[in-house]
Amino acid sequence: MIDYIKKEPLLKRLLTTLVISLFSMCFIFLAVQYCFLEQIHRNQIQLNQNVVGKLVSLYPDKEVEIVKTVINKNDEKFVKTGNETLIKYGYDMNTRAFQDDIFRDSFYKFVKFNIAAFLIIIMLNVILFLKGSKCFEQKLEAFSSNIDKLMDGDYSVNICDEEEGILSRISTQFEQMSRRLKISFESLEKEKENIKSLITDISHQLKTPLASIKMFNSLLLEDGVGNSERMEFLNRSKEDIKKLEWLTSSLVKLSRLEAGMINLKKEKWNIKETIFRAVNDVYLKAADKDIDISLGESKSIFIFYDCKWTKEAIINVIENAIKYTKKGGKIKITINKMETCTRIDIKDNGIGIEEEEINNVFKRFYRGKSKAVQASEGSGVGLYLTRKILEEQGGCITVQSQKGIGTTFSLFLQNCYES
Repeated sequence: MIDYIKKEPLLKRLLTTLVISLFSMCFIFLAVQYCFLEQIHRNQIQLNQNVVGKLVSLYPDKEVEIVKTVINKNDEKFVKTGNETLIKYGYDMNTRAFQDDIFRDSFYKFVKFNIAAFLIIIMLNVILFLKGSKCFEQKLEAFSSNIDKLMDGDYSVNICDEEEGILSRISTQFEQMSRRLKISFESLEKEKENIKSLITDISHQLKTPLASIKMFNSLLLEDGVGNSERMEFLNRSKEDIKKLEWLTSSLVKLSRLEAGMINLKKEKWNIKETIFRAVNDVYLKAADKDIDISLGESKSIFIFYDCKWTKEAIINVIENAIKYTKKGGKIKITINKMETCTRIDIKDNGIGIEEEEINNVFKRFYRGKSKAVQASEGSGVGLYLTRKILEEQGGCITVQSQKGIGTTFSLFLQNCYES
């Protein structure tokens, strides 16, 4: 408790005020008692003056003795004589206090003085209590007002407290909490919009192959369809089903990655070995178009990354290069380990990308506007998925291209990045 009082200015002020108040009350009480005793002293003087006056008037020649007797210490002989005399008139040590007029008057004054003193002390305590309560009320009102603002979605919290202390720390923590809530709600709203956009895009992408399959199925059910036409419809349906299967697989991967359902596990792997595996997976597609895929000379490079998903990202880029490179073309892959990251360049001599489309190729479901791109199979998911995989690992992807000459995709992965 003492530590809290030391740290909190408001508690310090209240304690200081309380101590000052107690000293003030003690002073007031002592002052009242002093005034009362002073009044009793004056009454005693008046009584002595009355006794001396009467005795001197009766015995003028005994003035010195009378004065000495009254103002000096009591003489036991005279006390005894006086007591015996006063007993005759009913006045002795057994006489009640209120039967003494002097005491009764003094007592009433004493009560009045003390009541006044206690009223003043009570008023001071009430004033101090109200003042302290007002300070706490202002603090609590500020917190209450800002909580209402948070509940209404207003995160502009401002609790000014320039003094160091417990309340100041609570104010700072409250403002930090409001900022985090704001960021969290903005993130949720953004995620909500992303999910809506993703659902819309997926619905759009699935409509075309489903409509095509539905149409071919209806034609096959009609009478008068020849065997050659039937085979053609079945083959085209087969291609659409394969496309739908590939698209569904890609969309599932994409949605799981964006929803945070996939945790990338970064471990130490040889990136050269991962590229070899990616090339092997697409080798048949390249062979069908007589495309040569070559890997530049490089040493084994061990870095931290997710082997499975990074291979998926590399495959997407190589497949994209195969798709848009003519028969007999070439794809060259080079690895360059730099100071902070490793760069993988995948270069082809394909159709290239229009300059105005360079900034759009990594967007979700984006496909180029050229006839060659529109005529080829694809959904615009591969490069977007590659970008997401690399960014989740702290990397990135860039592209350089010239129309009709070729394209180079550069994949970057951080060196020695382990989580």
